[in-house]
Amino acid sequence: MDGNANQAVYRIRQHLREGDKPMIYQESLEILDDRTKEALARCDLFGPATYTRTEIIDNNHQAWQLKPARKFRSSRWIVTDPEKRIAMQIGQKAVGKFIKPVYKVVLVLMDWEDNVKFRLVEPKTNIPDPVLPVKAGDLAIMVGDKPAAKLTWLPREEVADKGFFGKLKKLLTASERAIVSAGPRHCLDAPAALAMYLIYSELTDVPIGKFKPIS
Repeated sequence: MDGNANQAVYRIRQHLREGDKPMIYQESLEILDDRTKEALARCDLFGPATYTRTEIIDNNHQAWQLKPARKFRSSRWIVTDPEKRIAMQIGQKAVGKFIKPVYKVVLVLMDWEDNVKFRLVEPKTNIPDPVLPVKAGDLAIMVGDKPAAKLTWLPREEVADKGFFGKLKKLLTASERAIVSAGPRHCLDAPAALAMYLIYSELTDVPIGKFKPIS
């Protein structure tokens, strides 16, 4: 684990669902808690999440939804909980602007009243925070000027991969995406964290299934 044992960690993994699937099915993603190994949120992708409605299932088998605020060229996406309440809004309005000379804002995460709760930022230099240092290649989830979590790469854990393609993927995948929080509690609910990652990946042209080897 990157960091100490008191930090909550999500791991983001993708796989292909078995059995009959619609022709437009692409792949499935899930977020797992690093301590319990439980999948806390998962979704099937049938098209770009930035343009289509995506259903996210939590660990209680309840459905959340990620959808664009507008049908065309939306710069905001809405995450609703199983009661259809707005759990989070993901905005692109601050893309390209800097909250400090070293922080480029990638996304803003807002509540239902448009209050900014977090900013996903790309640091231009390392953030030497004593609790959660953010190094080059990471993105930070900021609360004010403090990192609450970071989107990073962690060494891939040993998992039971089935079949030839599963074993081949295991050989090619040296690391996997993870969200490491500063404290013992995850800073985002798992469905909201998965929604943020989907939007980030598509807006920045980072293929969701593309893993970066650790150098």
